[in-house]
Amino acid sequence: MGTFMVETAKTIWRDYVTDGVPSSGKNNPNKAQIREWGTRMENGANGWSYETKAEAQASSIPAAIHVVNLLGGASVGDGLGGMYIDTNNGSTDTFLSADGRTWYRAPDVGRDRLTAKISGGVARTFLEYGAVGDGATDDSAAVTAALASGYYLEGLGRTYNVSAAPTDFTKIRRAAFKVGAVRHVSRDFLRTDTAKITDGLIYTAWAEDKAYLIGDQIRVWVNEKESHADGTARILLYFSDDGGASFSPGEYLDPAASGRTLWAGGFDPSTNTEYLFVRVPSGSTDVPPYTYEVWKRTVTLGAATAEYNGAWTVTAVTFPTPAGFTGQPVMVISFTVGHSGSIVVGGSYGEGAAVHRSTDGGATWTSFIVGAGASYEEPTVKYDATTQRYYGFARNGSAGANPRFWHSGVNDLSTISVYTAPAGTFGPNGMYASPVPFQIKDGRIHAFGSYRTGTHEGAAEDRLTSAFYMDMPVVAGNVWTQATTKIYRLGTLPHREGAGAASAVGVGSVVIMDDKVHMFYGMEERTGTTAGLNRIANIYQTVVFLTDRGSMFDFRSDLTARRAFGPIRKMPGARNGFAIYNQDGSGDLMSLISGRPNFAVRSASVAIATGVATLSSLGRYGHYFIDTEGGAATDDLDTITDTDARRGDVIILSTFSSARDVVVKNGTGNIVCGADRTLSHANDRIGLQFNGTSWVMLYFADNAT
Repeated sequence: MGTFMVETAKTIWRDYVTDGVPSSGKNNPNKAQIREWGTRMENGANGWSYETKAEAQASSIPAAIHVVNLLGGASVGDGLGGMYIDTNNGSTDTFLSADGRTWYRAPDVGRDRLTAKISGGVARTFLEYGAVGDGATDDSAAVTAALASGYYLEGLGRTYNVSAAPTDFTKIRRAAFKVGAVRHVSRDFLRTDTAKITDGLIYTAWAEDKAYLIGDQIRVWVNEKESHADGTARILLYFSDDGGASFSPGEYLDPAASGRTLWAGGFDPSTNTEYLFVRVPSGSTDVPPYTYEVWKRTVTLGAATAEYNGAWTVTAVTFPTPAGFTGQPVMVISFTVGHSGSIVVGGSYGEGAAVHRSTDGGATWTSFIVGAGASYEEPTVKYDATTQRYYGFARNGSAGANPRFWHSGVNDLSTISVYTAPAGTFGPNGMYASPVPFQIKDGRIHAFGSYRTGTHEGAAEDRLTSAFYMDMPVVAGNVWTQATTKIYRLGTLPHREGAGAASAVGVGSVVIMDDKVHMFYGMEERTGTTAGLNRIANIYQTVVFLTDRGSMFDFRSDLTARRAFGPIRKMPGARNGFAIYNQDGSGDLMSLISGRPNFAVRSASVAIATGVATLSSLGRYGHYFIDTEGGAATDDLDTITDTDARRGDVIILSTFSSARDVVVKNGTGNIVCGADRTLSHANDRIGLQFNGTSWVMLYFADNAT
């Protein structure tokens, strides 16, 4: 653009050709100059006006003009214009006009006062310091200068490519800083919500890829232990019927502590079938070699016919061993409904990772290798009906290495391509030992991952671990290198187990409901040298809102605050009776509360063995059916063995059948009941209380007649 100059009104409308010299003749104003002058006046009243900074730079501004107004920076109305003066006021936002003068950005009364009111101080944008904010141009110097200014900084919702993220976001609004592949964001860059969804004083962990939707209900399955290394465990369900705003207390699949654990579950909406894949240890604790059970049930959906808690059908299942692998999987992880009515799960072996596909509801399976080698672990899998391919990730067991992404051919699991995240993707150290759960929505992969310990990450403290939300395109190729792949650092999770120790941190699930991405993961809250109450972990939920539908509330894109009491239900017909449902394994077993004893009935009988009834590890029920040894017509009960019993515990015993007499012996073993008591009818009852060493009778009722 060439230089040009706009004359002042005094010059255009001077009386004589030479101003102040009558002999030079009468001046006739130049219409072109009038039009140019008028345009400038129409464009702004605060001095000389230009549409852009480039136009002002190309102009020879009259010497009489000391204030100019820009209608924009690069274009009119882009928010980067403003008032400039030719007196040095210390502003770093300047430009040089063609007449040789430097112009300095003057404080904009409207913007600065408004921003000060909102943010607590005068604000600037990163663009005013020369940043571009396109996520590609190196904005390191501009961002450094902006941060050094001390101003509140408005990011305008842009991503700034920098060499290092700010360490303090207190004065930063709506900005993301891309370091390598990771975006470090201010709190308001993404609309999110984080909440704790379990609240146990125990080690509640490992929501690993077994959360899913059934209708409008979110289901999150976890494993509960005393510590990470505890060999006994319980499987629990937490569910939400209000879109993730609140969750139920845990419901046990089986209240008995055993070595059984759950690592894969899901729902097939085409058949209304819920699946759980339960890992069964070789003994009473969680040790290999493992076998597996498929727990299945039909879930009925409908406004008036819904049944979410029907009875389970449990079937033993054997997965085929892939070539070069041995035995059954160390872990069956992840679940998806595949093509042609199939279901698919991931399998982790000591020799690598595979996926297993069944076309008959889990009775028989075909295996496909994702990757061979001990570093291939815990493969996740989801099927995308649009592209007709399977996609997934595999945890990388090699120290310092990053997770792998894989995809299949078109409806073809025999052809699998694998891509490892490049070094430096998540940080200087690889995010190894991290499973990557995910879901697919509208052509995008929404995934979660985290470092398991601060030591893995290379953090200054082992207790500091980073978690990530990944927004990626569904692509049959290397997802890590795609231009639209976005990896956001969610924040820091606490790791309490100590350097080198196993970790409940992260290990999550992803559920997408309406316009919300729900990420479930573990945080360690307390640890100690002994098990029990010294070690506490719980499950947390971070929700990323994909859209904002406006209005005050929309359940599809909002969460409500919970201000209600817990899920206690009044017993039908009971004036003062209330119940809480605590077991999902046998159709909602109720525990009575509100001052009444918890006499939950164990439906399976306990058989006497050489005078002993063993109640250990059966789940601390309140009522047991006692059967005779070998189904004999009569048998003596001398001793009750229950390593889970606590002083003050009360139990009720009855005979399994009116055709079999159970004689409760007084003083022969650890039972004190005054005299021998015979349970000869199904309606007979004896109540016993544990005093720390013996079971002492509270009452005996002979109800045979």
